[in-house]
Amino acid sequence: MSRYADCIRAWSQKLMNSPTPPPRSASPENLRPSNNNALAAYSARQRETSTPTTKPVETVVIPPGGFSNHEKAEEAFMYLLKRDGVDETWTWDQTMRKIIMDPLYKALETLAQKKAAFEKVRTHACRSGKD
Repeated sequence: MSRYADCIRAWSQKLMNSPTPPPRSASPENLRPSNNNALAAYSARQRETSTPTTKPVETVVIPPGGFSNHEKAEEAFMYLLKRDGVDETWTWDQTMRKIIMDPLYKALETLAQKKAAFEKVRTHACRSGKD
């Protein structure tokens, strides 16, 4: 026989003769939280890091057929700008890159209306930052 076959035979004999460890029991006693097991540590960590309840975030969507008036459309567009973190340091180009794919971008019809709403948000943020 070849040397390879001898090695395989010896390895399989070694495996057959090695003792197997006893099976682990999954009894309920092992799963009860105690002071020194992982389940107790995990439960304690979850209690410590649980987040406090927060109020639900208001979402604005474009109704079917568009907004009923310009004020509501402008309010929705300004909500989009604030939600995306636009402040007085942003340029119009930066803002456009950030919001153009959002459905609320279409709340206002013309680019001039969108830019006017952007300027309102910037000046409001600038005034509130100085106060």
